[in-house]
Amino acid sequence: MDFFDFLFGENHDDNPRREPSSTDDQKSMNSTNDLVEQYVRESVSDLKKHAALDTKALEAEAIYLAAFLYLKGTYQIDFELDYLSEGLVDRIPSKDFSIADKVFSYMIKYGEGFYGQEEKDYGINGYKMNIQMCSDYGSHIKNYFIKAHQIGSGKEYHHFSSPRNCLWRKGVRVIDSPTQRDVYYKFDKGTFEFMIPPYNPLVTGQVVKQDGTTLRCESYDGKRTFVFHYIGSLKASCLDYIEMYRNDKGDMISYHKNKKAENNPLECIEKGNSFDFHFKKMLCSLGKSNSGYFSGSIFFIEDPLEGKLTANVSYNNNKLVIEIPNIEQIRERAEINVDSIIEIEGTFEKFKSSYSPVSYQLVSNGIRVQLFNKPSSVFSFIQIPIISKSPMYRDCNTLELELDLLQ
Repeated sequence: MDFFDFLFGENHDDNPRREPSSTDDQKSMNSTNDLVEQYVRESVSDLKKHAALDTKALEAEAIYLAAFLYLKGTYQIDFELDYLSEGLVDRIPSKDFSIADKVFSYMIKYGEGFYGQEEKDYGINGYKMNIQMCSDYGSHIKNYFIKAHQIGSGKEYHHFSSPRNCLWRKGVRVIDSPTQRDVYYKFDKGTFEFMIPPYNPLVTGQVVKQDGTTLRCESYDGKRTFVFHYIGSLKASCLDYIEMYRNDKGDMISYHKNKKAENNPLECIEKGNSFDFHFKKMLCSLGKSNSGYFSGSIFFIEDPLEGKLTANVSYNNNKLVIEIPNIEQIRERAEINVDSIIEIEGTFEKFKSSYSPVSYQLVSNGIRVQLFNKPSSVFSFIQIPIISKSPMYRDCNTLELELDLLQ
């Protein structure tokens, strides 16, 4: 069939299917139909073990099942569908579109109402186009079955969930993407494999450099450089983020941990991770502090930036950095001398608090930073020793900032 005829619907097959001319032919066809039906039935049954069925999931399932049937036995398919009955796939002929097409009819039967004629028509055209236009379609098929069915080879891969990934150009972050990405990777004797199904096909290469906290990898084609950043040791559970340098495009994409970990500095402290958090609703008070207890506060500034980001607190390598915005307004009102950026060194330790069951504090150079859980967020008290020149505040010795974490 001419490719343009295929694209625009002129279905003149150069190798038309031979009609059965004998009882044996009919039996053979019926047997093949039964095998394809079993193939689809078992695949849908296994798919339900890993995800809820819906139209989108079944569309992908049908397309990849059909493509696998057609391409099996070729150099593009180097894996097995180990969740199927033993020997089932071997008994179904390959390189035959008319047989692979049957997948879509049976998907209507076993799709539990989520898959219909429209999806079938789209799928039959789609998988053929993918096979003809994509020279490495086998890697996409493999990626799909590793993700959707966790086939044997897929169990060897580590999974890194990244709901937030960022595009960087010349060291500047230009786009934050909220799109979920499931990254799969593995290392084996100095080589590596990396994929993000179904968007990025399998990338292979070698580890070129490593130290106690990073692994640097180069793809064999030179188009990609990956840097895996770990906290503490080179274990999958300690992987913090991944940088993928697209050498052919001159940019970089970073993949970060799950949102829950990113939005909770207390969990970062518990795991020994660094953090960098923006806070909002900054309340400023002057008062007295005695052995860490703050009392007699005098309220004087609320939301100095009218609901915008008002402070940044970061912690890395036992160094805490507090960035206070609109510092001139605070200095003038309180008649105090306080820096806009405060750096202190120390470690967070648990302490008992009536605010929440999990609380941490760091005390250094007279500065006390406390972190608490609230039902819907995290908040912090930061107490900074000061001397005020104002007669109104002459009895005060502490500036307190109350910060609510921006969700």
